[in-house]
Amino acid sequence: MAQDSQSNNHLLGRNYIAATSLNAQHYIWNQQLGYNLHPDIIHPKDGAKIADVAAGTGMLLLEVARDYPNAQCDGFDISLAQCPPQIWLPNNVSLSLWDIFQEPPESFIGIYDIVHIRFLTLVIDHDPVPVINNIAKLLKPGGYLQWDEMDTTHSIVARVNDSVKIDATIRMDQLMKRRNAQSWIVRLAELLNQHGFENAQLHRVPQNFRYLKAQTDLHVLSFSEVAANIPEGDERKAEFTQLVADVFDESTKGAAHGCAKVVFVAQKISAEKC
Repeated sequence: MAQDSQSNNHLLGRNYIAATSLNAQHYIWNQQLGYNLHPDIIHPKDGAKIADVAAGTGMLLLEVARDYPNAQCDGFDISLAQCPPQIWLPNNVSLSLWDIFQEPPESFIGIYDIVHIRFLTLVIDHDPVPVINNIAKLLKPGGYLQWDEMDTTHSIVARVNDSVKIDATIRMDQLMKRRNAQSWIVRLAELLNQHGFENAQLHRVPQNFRYLKAQTDLHVLSFSEVAANIPEGDERKAEFTQLVADVFDESTKGAAHGCAKVVFVAQKISAEKC
């Protein structure tokens, strides 16, 4: 199956460092959100089908399966290397390979009551519409989509006092903003309503300074993964490696970086409205 050019645009690795980063990110996010499935989503009934797309290490999927033991919970990703072996998973959890830039397999079309997605900002460059269209195909009419993202256009650089240097942290923030200079995230609710969904709502999660140091460490770790994946001989490798060291040094002295967290909830247009 041919892959869209965006489907290979994964800047981070899939090794143990990347997996640990995803697991930490999941728990830090959920400490601030306070939920796996947004409260606007109707409580899944027994027999409901829930999909987690771009499932990563499967942590969210496992928690949803624990919270709703009578629901079938399916995880999808282009690679399952970071997930537990199927034999170790609960009976109501399954994992499947799927590239979100391709049509979903026929057996998964129109069967899900809820689809969850998180963190596609490093995968989708400019146009999320192909992904929106494919995700919509998974859902039953009236089914719910929850899409969680970091919004780098609303990031902050903080410090405990004016004597703390933040030059490197500002540079990291600028690089993150540059990648998302024309971020589709700020338009996602509108795009969802234009492409098979209705009642799309944006929920902004307030920045919690209690977790800002942990968020900074995760951003530094992500940049270290990017640096590691830059080929030898590319001048950007040395630049990113030094930036990682400098941002971490600033963070130990009271500098921090955080991105806004946003959660979108929408429903697939019901059959009678199609």
